Amino acid sequence: MRRLLVVLATLVVCSAPTWADSIELDVNAWATFTATQPCSSNCTETIATNFLYMPPSDFAADPNSEASFTGQIVPGSMNVSSSGFLGSFSTPLGDPISGQGYIPFFNKATFPLDEIDLQVPLAAEIDGVDGIQPGVNTVGFDLFYCLSQVCQAAFGTQQLHPGPSSESSVVTRVAVPDGTPFFPLCLSSFGAFGLVWRWRRREVRAPRHT
Repeated sequence: MRRLLVVLATLVVCSAPTWADSIELDVNAWATFTATQPCSSNCTETIATNFLYMPPSDFAADPNSEASFTGQIVPGSMNVSSSGFLGSFSTPLGDPISGQGYIPFFNKATFPLDEIDLQVPLAAEIDGVDGIQPGVNTVGFDLFYCLSQVCQAAFGTQQLHPGPSSESSVVTRVAVPDGTPFFPLCLSSFGAFGLVWRWRRREVRAPRHT
């Protein structure tokens, strides 16, 4: 039984393809903006986004890069969905984090464009925390530019930055593999372990000479 447990423990360790060497954050956030002016139908705009984020501390090796104080979105991980009276929103190609600490989303249904921003805290020496933090409601949205006629009719020209009527976010840590191929190494180690185990069994069973 003890041998079986040792074998199972070894296989569990070897089945892990890599060990985590850094941490990314899985960011999920959404917000709904509701018209403040009289409205009878199609009175809301909802936006949701999901992406993987690497905090500023991961870029200490290059302190001169913008990512050293904004953090960085993992390429290809950005997903955006939206619907409502302002149309569909999307983000620019590449890493869309502004050096001023926000991710801009622009609509394409109208011109001039409206802009919804997701606020991103900068490095600790600037904002007191190192980028987006794990937890609930650690980031928030802002309708930064309300320039289209549709937007101004919904919120009134006197509102410069209408806030969302409801919003939420959930940010969780994700372990990132370092790419080391442990399985072949474990196989060789397991083989050596088996030889030692067999040799010890033969030594124990060897007849004693008197």
